[in-house]
Amino acid sequence: MMSTRREATALLAANLVPLAGAIALGWEVYPLILLYWSENVVVGVFTALRMLFARGDAEAGCVTKVLMIPFFFVHYGGFAAGHWVFLYFLFGARGGEGGVGRGFALAVLALAASHGFSFVWHYLRSGEYRSARTGDLLLAPYRRVVVLHIVIILGGFPVMALGSPTAGLAVLAVVKTIVDWQAHEREHARH
Repeated sequence: MMSTRREATALLAANLVPLAGAIALGWEVYPLILLYWSENVVVGVFTALRMLFARGDAEAGCVTKVLMIPFFFVHYGGFAAGHWVFLYFLFGARGGEGGVGRGFALAVLALAASHGFSFVWHYLRSGEYRSARTGDLLLAPYRRVVVLHIVIILGGFPVMALGSPTAGLAVLAVVKTIVDWQAHEREHARH
């Protein structure tokens, strides 16, 4: 399974950047959690692109997309903004960690590249767009965000309580990588 090896490599590489931020650059809890929140924004952008290219509900045509894509941006954008406020007051303001760590932009780009690879490899190249339905795509990122949010909270509190030890942040990054891989497998198993 050559594509599985490529996917695993892309996903692992993208998730190694936050791990490097925790270990080599001394990131604290908030920058790591902010990075994972940023990934939700990346997921939102690629979800909108998936909706744009979806052909599984061709009978509904462009009208569905003209209505659903802006609705998704407003709703998901509001959801993401609320999620950020929650995380900021839970971890950023309380932990005294207002800024992001060095290498933060690189980490966001790595996560975006991983999602971009999946979009091109699975969605466009292998033809998932042919059977994708706009309504199904609209709901897909919310499941991921809820799971990620639970992982962040369950992992972030103990790490913060222990004073942001590097080992705890590394465990949080590894758990998040496992959750990502499982979500990736479920998403593409349907197609």
